[in-house]
Amino acid sequence: MPSFTLSATIKAPPKAVWATLADIGTMAEWNPGVVISRVTSDRAKGKGATRYCQMPGNAFVEERV
Repeated sequence: MPSFTLSATIKAPPKAVWATLADIGTMAEWNPGVVISRVTSDRAKGKGATRYCQMPGNAFVEERV
């Protein structure tokens, strides 16, 4: 399975950062490498939640928390 590491400094309280990351359907709003993101499960957060992310072109990923 491919993997990568990225580091960034975010000027926000940790609670706000984790709230943004936990809202898995909004990834396209803050990740410039994602064109479309949406929740694909009944649950929108936490273990078992799933999402679809489309990148530029025809590349996409389906992920499960």
